[in-house]
Amino acid sequence: MLFTETKKDFCKEQKESFLRKVQKATLAEIEPNADTVLDQGDRLDIENAVEFLGWAEVLPNFGSQINYPKDEKGMEKNVRAVSVKDKIYKFTQKNLKGQIKYTQEQPWATLTENECEPYLFFNAETKQLETLDRQLLLGAGRTRFAGANGANTMLNTKEGQDILRLELPNGKIMFFVAILKFNDASGESAAYWEESARGLENNPNRMTDEIPQSYSTKEDEYIIITNLINLKGINLKDESASNNRAINRILEEQKVKEHNWPEYRLELRRREGVSQPVEVLSDADIQKFFQDKGIVQFPTSSFSNRKTDQKRLDLLKERPNIIDKEGRIHILQLFEGSGATGKGVTDRDYDDRIFRQIVSILRAYGNLISEVVIVGYCNKNTADHIQQIREYKTYDLLKNKVSECMDAVNALHRGKDDVVKDTDITHYGNKVTVKFLPQISGVDTKGQWVVA
Repeated sequence: MLFTETKKDFCKEQKESFLRKVQKATLAEIEPNADTVLDQGDRLDIENAVEFLGWAEVLPNFGSQINYPKDEKGMEKNVRAVSVKDKIYKFTQKNLKGQIKYTQEQPWATLTENECEPYLFFNAETKQLETLDRQLLLGAGRTRFAGANGANTMLNTKEGQDILRLELPNGKIMFFVAILKFNDASGESAAYWEESARGLENNPNRMTDEIPQSYSTKEDEYIIITNLINLKGINLKDESASNNRAINRILEEQKVKEHNWPEYRLELRRREGVSQPVEVLSDADIQKFFQDKGIVQFPTSSFSNRKTDQKRLDLLKERPNIIDKEGRIHILQLFEGSGATGKGVTDRDYDDRIFRQIVSILRAYGNLISEVVIVGYCNKNTADHIQQIREYKTYDLLKNKVSECMDAVNALHRGKDDVVKDTDITHYGNKVTVKFLPQISGVDTKGQWVVA
């Protein structure tokens, strides 16, 4: 192999070790390009957005030869509070034993203007070994980066020395990385494509078995997506169809599933203070509300599994607290609204499933209870949308539907004594109401029912 003159006196063993890695990467044909880095399918309009400059080998410690982008507060972008090193022990062990393939989660970085200690660089254009003294900005490969750091830490321990199987000409496990340059393409800036590529690092929606570890979170997604929206100058206050399509295009590029687009747009607008704040309720939040009210959520699954009315009556003996002191049964129901835009008010399964459930409850407990309360809540909707859903789930809708269902059920079971019936068929509909959990800031009273 031929070596060019370098700015630092790297020994022959260091150069040969690095070039062996370059050869492995070349044989594996893993040089990054627009297709692999941006992962947008067969798009010819962006094939020049990513330019591969060559391979480098640097010391894995931030602030020296390689660094990570910072936000306006000086914090590392896209890095959660939980330490990466805590999550990659197995990966570190494999790294120490030389078991990590170069085809796994190929790291890449971009050049900066900051000077640093020289490092080895293989120029993809000239096919020659050189050195660079410009600090790199890491774009992908945090797992392998942290794995190298973790492995170097373990080298100082007895255990690490015992399991070491790597050649270390400089006494360190080095970080092997591709250097990229981003260009303007398809009407978007180089900065846009670079930020988009960072968002796809360890993206949970593009994970494969080849990637050893993912520690990107939904919070990471929102950080990148917000940055991309700002780079495109999208105004989140504008809720027009054309503006939503522009946001959807970014969501699609970042591998967000289409059915989740309305939820993401809502959350993005909440974060910018555009939409009226809505509390997203967790299971724990709902349980606490029920507990504070001294009521028990009706066990719909346990009830449905009992095939006869007698067995459903037996459930009441086992759990008498499913009927509260006022004789009410409370059924929890999530409403999301329908339609491609997420702005509808009718839930596809609501008119059938929930009414069948109510009918079964009234058949079993009809003359034992005073009321069936559907407890509604919404978790992927704006404040205005929640108000519209609440208004649609009206008392009249419930009363008419339940009365129709009960009329048909009683006709089918006429003459059977094992069915608990109310003396007035139409009374069944009057026994059903709907209430909502408080979620809208400044409109709902915390801890109190909302009645549409």
